[in-house]
Amino acid sequence: MKTMIRWLAESTNRLFFTPDTLILLALACSTVSPAARAEDGTLPGNNTAEGSGALVSVTSGTDNTAIGVNALEHDNTGSNNTACGTAALASNTSGGGNTATGLFALQANVSGSSNTATGVSALNSNTTGSFNTAVGPGGYLPLQGRDRSRRYPAVRTNCRGSGKGEP
Repeated sequence: MKTMIRWLAESTNRLFFTPDTLILLALACSTVSPAARAEDGTLPGNNTAEGSGALVSVTSGTDNTAIGVNALEHDNTGSNNTACGTAALASNTSGGGNTATGLFALQANVSGSSNTATGVSALNSNTTGSFNTAVGPGGYLPLQGRDRSRRYPAVRTNCRGSGKGEP
C-alpha cells in the first residue's frame, strides 16, 4: 500500500505533456467544425435561423431570416422573408418578400407575398393577401395605463385582400 501511495505521489510530479503539446491541443479543440457552426443559425440556401422551431421546414426557400421561437416554422419554398418574433410568419409555406416584426406578426400568412407587418399580431390573420402594410399592434390590445376599453387594431383580420394597385 505504501508503495502505491509513493508511486501516485511521484507520478503527479511528472509532466505528461510538454507546453508545446498543450498549446497545440488547445488550438485543435477550439476549432469548430462547419456542422457545429450551422447549429448556431446558418442553414443551406443563405437561410438564417435562431430560435427553437425557427425555419425548420425549409426545403428550397432561400435568403430567409427567422429569429424567434417558431418564426417561419412552416416555410418550405418561400424566399426573401424576414421574421423576427415568436411565431412571426409561422404558417408561411410559399409566400415571398414578407417582413414580419413582432410577436405573431403575419402568423397565419400561407402564400401572401410582399407584406410588411410591424407590431404584436399585426396582419396576423392574413393568409393569401399580398402588398399589405400594417404598423402597430393588430391584436386589439388595450393601451397600457389607459382606459382598457380603448383598443387599436392594425389590420388584424385581412385574409385575402391585396393592397396592390389601390390608391
